[in-house]
Amino acid sequence: MRTLIQASVFALAFLGSASFAVAQAAFGRWHLGEDDEEAEGSRRRYKFPYGDFRNVHRCAVLRAESRGGQYKYTDIELAAAHLREMLDTLMVGKRSTEQEHGSSI
Repeated sequence: MRTLIQASVFALAFLGSASFAVAQAAFGRWHLGEDDEEAEGSRRRYKFPYGDFRNVHRCAVLRAESRGGQYKYTDIELAAAHLREMLDTLMVGKRSTEQEHGSSI
C-alpha cells in the first residue's frame, strides 16, 4: 500500500463530464491509500477515504488515522495524523480571525 497524500488536498470539485480515467484518478485522490493487489479501475483499490470531492472531513481523517494504526499501516497513520494537524491549524486560524471580527463558528 502506498500513500497518496499530496500537497494540495482540495484539488477537484465535480466530476460531471469527466472521462472515466479522470474520474478514477479523482476518486483515488480522495483516499490516503491504494492497494496495488486490487484490480486497476476497481473502487476496492482505494482505501482510507478522507473527503467527498469538495471537502476534507475531519471525522474521516480521524478514522483513517485510527484504522491505519489498528491495521499496522504506519504510513497511512502518519499521513492522516499530518492531515489532521493541518486541519486543526486551519481551524485555529479561522477561529482567531472570526473572533477578531466578532463572528462565531
